[in-house]
Amino acid sequence: MNTVQSTGHANVRNKKDSQFEELTVSSSEKRNWRGIFIALLVIAAVLGLIVFSILLLSPEIESSRLHGKRIHLHDVQTGQYQWKENNGTWLNKHEFVFVNPDGGLSSLHVGGVHNMNSKVLMNNSTFRQLNADKYSVSPDQNFVLLYANSGGLGNTSYFIYELTSSNVFPLSAKEGDQTAPSLQHVLWAPRQPTGDSASNGEKGTMQGIAFVQEGDIYYKPKVQSDLICRITTNGKTDYILNGVPDWLYSEVNELKSASLLFSPDGQYLSYLSFNVSSVHQYQYVWYGDNDQYPSIRSIRYPKTNAPNPNVTVFVVNLSVLKFISQKAITVPSYISNESYVGGMVWLSHTELSITYTNREQNVSSVLLCTAPNFICTEIFSERAAENGWVLIAERPFFITTETDIENTISNATNLTASDIEPKADGTPTMIVAPTKLTKRNIFMLKRLDVRDGSHGYFRQIALIPIETRRPIILTIGQYEVTEIFGYDEMRGYVYFMAAPHKKPGQRHLYRIELTLHKNTETIIKAAKDFAAFCMTCEFDPFDSFDLFRDPNKTNGQMTIPNNCLYNKIYFNTDYTYYVQECLGPESPSSYIVDAVTGKKIFILDDGNHLRKKLAELAKPQIMTFSVEIKYDFNAQVKLFLPPGIKEDDDMLLPLILHVDATPESQLVSEKYSFDWNWYLCSYQSYIIAQIDARGSGFQGEALKTQIRGKVGIEVEDQLSVLTYLRDNLKLVDPNRICAYGWGYGGYIVSMMLASDSENVLKCGAAVNPIVSFKYYNSFFTERYVIQPADNGRALLDSDLSMKVGNFASKKYLLIHGTADTQVHEQHTAILTKSLIEVGVMFRHQVYVDENHSLSGVIAHVYQTIEAYFEENFLNDNQDWTTAFFLSKT
Repeated sequence: MNTVQSTGHANVRNKKDSQFEELTVSSSEKRNWRGIFIALLVIAAVLGLIVFSILLLSPEIESSRLHGKRIHLHDVQTGQYQWKENNGTWLNKHEFVFVNPDGGLSSLHVGGVHNMNSKVLMNNSTFRQLNADKYSVSPDQNFVLLYANSGGLGNTSYFIYELTSSNVFPLSAKEGDQTAPSLQHVLWAPRQPTGDSASNGEKGTMQGIAFVQEGDIYYKPKVQSDLICRITTNGKTDYILNGVPDWLYSEVNELKSASLLFSPDGQYLSYLSFNVSSVHQYQYVWYGDNDQYPSIRSIRYPKTNAPNPNVTVFVVNLSVLKFISQKAITVPSYISNESYVGGMVWLSHTELSITYTNREQNVSSVLLCTAPNFICTEIFSERAAENGWVLIAERPFFITTETDIENTISNATNLTASDIEPKADGTPTMIVAPTKLTKRNIFMLKRLDVRDGSHGYFRQIALIPIETRRPIILTIGQYEVTEIFGYDEMRGYVYFMAAPHKKPGQRHLYRIELTLHKNTETIIKAAKDFAAFCMTCEFDPFDSFDLFRDPNKTNGQMTIPNNCLYNKIYFNTDYTYYVQECLGPESPSSYIVDAVTGKKIFILDDGNHLRKKLAELAKPQIMTFSVEIKYDFNAQVKLFLPPGIKEDDDMLLPLILHVDATPESQLVSEKYSFDWNWYLCSYQSYIIAQIDARGSGFQGEALKTQIRGKVGIEVEDQLSVLTYLRDNLKLVDPNRICAYGWGYGGYIVSMMLASDSENVLKCGAAVNPIVSFKYYNSFFTERYVIQPADNGRALLDSDLSMKVGNFASKKYLLIHGTADTQVHEQHTAILTKSLIEVGVMFRHQVYVDENHSLSGVIAHVYQTIEAYFEENFLNDNQDWTTAFFLSKT
């Protein structure tokens, strides 16, 4: 184009020169300068017209559309653009403790918008000296527990900082020990008055603490003293673990719950004891740095058709320290030794509740155990909906009320002298004395599957009177309650978190009115016939926003701020105030909110610092939408478009599919996350796609349980939606589409390559992938892969190593860490063996002594996958980025 234009300009110049030569009669030098001047004017005019035409008819260029610098891998690695989530905690209804901007510890007194004051409890030097990254303030507010060198279970040392004296001393199981040994778990005892059990008879209060070292529990009734009581003596690594979970209960999110818990008055201490002696060991090689011979390490790792941990609940009476003994609770005979145990909670000073679930995970029993013998009785049983499963570790919320019952006493044997008055003649007479009896009522708040007509089951809130055991449904609809915060007895509100209807990627706080009347069993009073009121949605005061609003209808008065679509909430002890974290989709922020009025009364972090830093970057353009898939379900899709790009631009870009697809998980949400996808999109100008389809969470049980016994159906959904994006998104280059995934996501990516008959994918990268579920943990395999009546067919059908024949024409990158204790290297070893046997060429990369996260080599992992993508894309994207965009700096 430029050559043609230049030639045209030259012709114009020559013609003009000819004309000027013909007109020349005298003074040729003067006429030549005049001609040159006119020619230059003509050239400038023509060039101006050409430039104007280009600007008018061509699309906007990069300089006018790309704002900020491109994101580099270093930006992702340093974490400088990540949001630092709430580090505060409520001590009571008014005191909130948090790490201040200087890195010290501060306490904020919350008494309303006009009664807020703070004070520094501890400066940042103590944190730095001890290399502490976490803390916990004692209930009496006199001590701070500091977690030093926190690196996971068994790798943390603990120090106690005394606020009044600024003294620091280590926590150890040995009296007078000044070292800080690694402890597995630490728990403050409740604040309690000094009683007969105090060793020195001091008045006031004493602060106790319990901790676990090498599988045994210890108790210090007073943190300043040297007195240490050893609660258990049978703890042994890989055999018996008291008060701390084994590998299964610590790694599986659905099993995580309290394993050590004081009663409200501190008189009793309950704990879970994990016997893993029958659980088979997985052994792996540890190469080390300079070891001449590698060593063998092992973990107790339960798999399907093999023993699970045996969990027992014990209770210790701490009222007499000289005679401490453990007592195992007595459970009904139908409770199996292999049952899952969770949901441990104290209802009162003497009542303990435990939830047991069978290994098939379709029946659970909530037990109530009462002191002093702690014999347990079942107070509620839940059976999962068809093809579903129950919640194992979730703690139920208990509400107790008292009903006054008038009783007329006429039995003379129960009367005292004051009840008898003499008649006029002096003879005694009996006076009928009315007395009041109180009946104690116990209710339980629990999430249960509730059917909403033809739409199927959704997790909702039920109120269960223990006396009748008949659930009273408090919420209903096509949305999912994700968490119950509790019950405000004073004002009669149940607070909970939910994912709204047709907006599964959002999280909002709601409340519903609930009144438990004294004179009747229960009277439920809820606004709008059980309508739940949204506390984190911005709305007009006279127009409430609720879960049942039709999302297709708009209201001019109602607005939802774009940075508060995904919330996290932390309530104080009496539900009068809460911390609200607005976690996305834009730069997060956090506030303290008055729960009664719903007004923000204090800004903890307005997010402006992070927001200003993000404004300097060329960020991806993120959009979310839904795509219809099989059986009238909807898949949720998130797209990251490169900065400066428009959907209707005439160019073709590579697309990278990021796959997770872990059952019950959610990848597509409104939560802010600055990760590797941002880098690929901003720096490499790749389109990034994420898909939540069948098996994903927060869209109802029907969608979620599709996966039961049919693991791998997500492959069909991922390919279907990916094909839709390829065919309907103008920007996508159909010849440059690749996918990557980690763990279960790596399994799905691999299965997609094996199932991709239409060659939608150009290549795939699997990091630490599952290959066969017979090698994976028992909880996952028995929950999702195997059905109760299964004869092993599901294990064969889902085995990736049985499908390697379809890899012949695929480009495949396989990555694994040798010290991965979640998805063992055994998976990749079996897969590589099968691939080699059928002659499939692939690329395999091993990271020595690295676990599942590959955190020690994560930059190398990213660079490896990125280079693999570029290799398969043949760097075609550089053609247009060089010509159309500015350089990547």
